[in-house]
Amino acid sequence: MRSVRVESPFAFLPWIAPMLQQAREEVASLENQPYRTGDIRGKAARLEALNLPPDADGAQVQVSLVLSSVENCADKELDVVYWLYSTRVLPSVSATPESRKLEASSPERALGLETTGKYSLVPRMGYDPAQHLYAGGRWSYRNAGDGRWPVDFLGIDAIASGNMHDVSIAGGGSVKSLPDWATLSDWQLQYLDKAEPSEGSVLRKRALATQWVAMTRPLGSVGLPARLGGSVELGSSHSGLAAAASPADAITQGDYGLAKLYLGTIGSWDRQSFAGSIGVEAGSSGTGGGLDWIKYVGDISHNLAIRVGDHRNLDIDSRLSGGYIDVRGEIPIGARFFGGAHEESFIAGDSWNLRSNPVVRSIPANHFALGSAGGTRFVSYNLTAGVPLWRRPMVPSELYGNAEFGQYLEGQLNSATSVLQTDYEATDARFKAVMARMEELGTQLSTLDAAVRAARAASPGQLHDLFDACDASIVRAQSRIKAALKAKGGGRVGYVQSLLDEDRLSRIQSACIVALNSQVHDEAIAHTGVTILETEQRIRDDMAAVDHAAAAKNAGREMGFVRTVINRLVYDLNIAAVGPVFMFDIARMSAPDHPAETKRGIGAG
Repeated sequence: MRSVRVESPFAFLPWIAPMLQQAREEVASLENQPYRTGDIRGKAARLEALNLPPDADGAQVQVSLVLSSVENCADKELDVVYWLYSTRVLPSVSATPESRKLEASSPERALGLETTGKYSLVPRMGYDPAQHLYAGGRWSYRNAGDGRWPVDFLGIDAIASGNMHDVSIAGGGSVKSLPDWATLSDWQLQYLDKAEPSEGSVLRKRALATQWVAMTRPLGSVGLPARLGGSVELGSSHSGLAAAASPADAITQGDYGLAKLYLGTIGSWDRQSFAGSIGVEAGSSGTGGGLDWIKYVGDISHNLAIRVGDHRNLDIDSRLSGGYIDVRGEIPIGARFFGGAHEESFIAGDSWNLRSNPVVRSIPANHFALGSAGGTRFVSYNLTAGVPLWRRPMVPSELYGNAEFGQYLEGQLNSATSVLQTDYEATDARFKAVMARMEELGTQLSTLDAAVRAARAASPGQLHDLFDACDASIVRAQSRIKAALKAKGGGRVGYVQSLLDEDRLSRIQSACIVALNSQVHDEAIAHTGVTILETEQRIRDDMAAVDHAAAAKNAGREMGFVRTVINRLVYDLNIAAVGPVFMFDIARMSAPDHPAETKRGIGAG
């Protein structure tokens, strides 16, 4: 072997590079050595054990694949190449309406490869006809997740130009111990300070907000997860609009308080995904202390990827949004609807993007404003379609076109699904009854052990082989029971099943009740043997009653988006691509004090 090297499609990520260097040092000893299949496979196993990528909080599934190949066979020498494909999939990222965009624009986040435990600084720059040329960035720090600090991350996000600024300072964390029905629960505390030009005014806001979000496992027969979120916000608003030009039920400046709640869900399949959300906001202007307005918003998005060639998809994104404000008192101008090229999220800083304004990309930000005061009703539709003409796939064609590669990948996914299935089985009510009986069984075995010891003491120097065989069968069964009671989640299912499959309780009956007690005739041993036999049968009955089919179905559904992300990585994702894009927007907005207006935009890129 003249050379041995390690390659990875994620080598361009700076936090992956040190681990790749470690992998290369691992295989360096093979160079200038004779080619032996056993040596190659041994190093592949060592590479699989490397922590690549680094641990990611919330990752439920890790897929690791190491493939070896040979090149340049000549003059009795060859080169060996190891390809490393390893990823952790984060449900909290993958199961959001923005996951398709993340897979293309930030694959390291969608695949759990984002750096953790380090500072990061990401610059931002852009242009809008109303906001002009703006610049800024995001600074963030995420701790190592060792549990010593209640705050998992800190971040400052700021952009500014000559006539606008948008600053956010946030800190938050995750709930580490979750109930069976949840996959994540996060909280965040945020300070906002923003000023944005609108048509004829400037919308200013300063606020302190706290928010939380939780996501469930797939629910019901359709297997869709629920995303729940809420926020409480206190702040001040100033529009810069003259009081005479504002609607009668609107105020141009003052304090306010509001509470928000939303509910959403996501469905993802191999070639398409959708997300739907509804949100409710209840607010008070601070002048009367009562309920001054209620805002309702709804948002539905759909993505369809039609394969038209190798790593070429016709991607069609559609989005329908709407909102209505029931004004019962006075409402700040900034709380009404303003449309334009920039979208407003229902809860600022939330990864679940529930859009709460009409978006028309041909209009400057906040300049679809019904004069200057915004609207109280809107509905909008956006369409984006594009297809790459030139592309460079993330995964080399030698791999994604290899049938063995696909078989290995499917085997990894099936293995992960099996593990997840046992987790679901562990939450079944009948299996919880099994664990209660396992505790009973442990007590019964302790009682039997004591009775056997007493019988041995009463028969000194006799029946050594029978006593030893009985003791050994008790110890083996006790080890499985202790392991099951100590384990968590699906691990309990495995230990209980092995206790039954290995017939460890039947061996106790054979060694202790039949063989030994037929000689010592101990009533305590006989009685305990009967209770153990009865408990074993109840455990077997409860295990048979566990709904294994439902657990398999739930595991398959929960792994659905994991499969989607990984399939996109292997068979769709390009490192770089260039192609045409078509865009179409239409929105209609109205208010009691202003007639409805309809705006349209059409373009290409």
